[in-house]
Amino acid sequence: MAGIKKANDELRNNVDSEVIVGSADVKALYPSLDVDFTVDKVCEVFYGSEVRVEGVNVEELGLYLSVSLKEDDLMEAGIAPYCPTRKSNRGRPPSITGSVLEEKKEKRFMSWKPASEQPDEVATRRMLTEALRVVLTFIMKNHVYKFDGTVRKQAKGGAIGLELTGVLAQIFIVWWDREFTARVERLGIPLYMYKRYVDDINVIVGAVEPGAKIAGGMLTIDEESKAQDSHRSKDEMCMELLKEVGNGIHKSIQIEVDYPSRHEDNLMPILDLKVKCNYSSVIFVPATPESSLKRSLDEDVKKSGLRIRIVEKSGMSVKRVLQRSDPFKEKTCERECCFVCRTGGRGPCDSFGVTYEIKCQTCEQKYVGETARSAFTRGKEHLDGMDRDVSQSVLRRHANDCHNGVIPDYVMNVTGVYHGDAMLRQITESIKIRREGSINNKTEWNSITLPQAAIVK
Repeated sequence: MAGIKKANDELRNNVDSEVIVGSADVKALYPSLDVDFTVDKVCEVFYGSEVRVEGVNVEELGLYLSVSLKEDDLMEAGIAPYCPTRKSNRGRPPSITGSVLEEKKEKRFMSWKPASEQPDEVATRRMLTEALRVVLTFIMKNHVYKFDGTVRKQAKGGAIGLELTGVLAQIFIVWWDREFTARVERLGIPLYMYKRYVDDINVIVGAVEPGAKIAGGMLTIDEESKAQDSHRSKDEMCMELLKEVGNGIHKSIQIEVDYPSRHEDNLMPILDLKVKCNYSSVIFVPATPESSLKRSLDEDVKKSGLRIRIVEKSGMSVKRVLQRSDPFKEKTCERECCFVCRTGGRGPCDSFGVTYEIKCQTCEQKYVGETARSAFTRGKEHLDGMDRDVSQSVLRRHANDCHNGVIPDYVMNVTGVYHGDAMLRQITESIKIRREGSINNKTEWNSITLPQAAIVK
């Protein structure tokens, strides 16, 4: 109801705007989950969340990662310096049972050389994220259940009957929320309200013109579709378009939509609960032991004869912190040396394996780059090179070549996050340099060396 009130307030000064009220429901969320993709997005949400990481034994965490991942994976994730390395490459690599589970520490670390560096808070967070990725993937892909007296291993989808599946699904759908609203906004459809509770979604959006069709990521008007739409209601046209947007994000989440014209009374059942439950108002109260406050107010309301419902708000759980009430709220890391955040740039500054651009605010030329590390780390190097007048600094070179040595204002944006896919990241950078990298040195063009594979019998 608060979301509807906010939308009404926003539209009050624009009475000519035509809006559509509708809802959507996610179909069979748990069975449809793609485990690898879901875990990847859950880790991405966790890493970018405001959850503080404290009290982690980084030495033991590093050992677990060294045993669980290959050295190339550790390097790609940017955490290799914080993990121990094998003393010898002879024989089979140490295993979980032979290394990590040993009770005595000296025996656990017997086959390992200490890590070369101690991780800071950001690196520790990255290490924990990769450990979560390993653990969650193993649990979700090795779930067994019993049916008709036979123990079976689940082949795909979210683990049946496992509470963890629900937790991962709810965090995963936070990522989907961001994608959905971003795509709707890119299409130019005004989104006045977007509210979701678990898998139920309510929206208020601007109406679209008859014949509106999505082509190449853009909203176009198709004459053939326009003729067909003459027999459809405006809310059906709009909500079916949103359904196409939602179902195109990822196969794990497919939605069904509802809108007023589908019902004889032209009312949305999900938005008329207050009327159907015969309440004139709803009061939310904080949670108290044994719901004492709610019970006391319920008694007072009953005695007064008022039609008021008392709802107790739940406490703040880790899951809720990860989801956040406003998952789309822009936030900065507040570090003075962060090139992305201090210049008002877009994208996650602490995500690893990214492509990025640095745009000159004076002439709007761009430098395009990629890094296996975070944008924060790479951006700091760019700033240091520019401030110290390093000859290899592309930003200093641009200032000298185009602005008579006067350093212009730059903005750094993260344009893509690729995590473990180094090849895709480098190919993307190469294409962007060709199309947009006007500041890049021409020797950087086509400089990507793709790995070659040899098939040996």
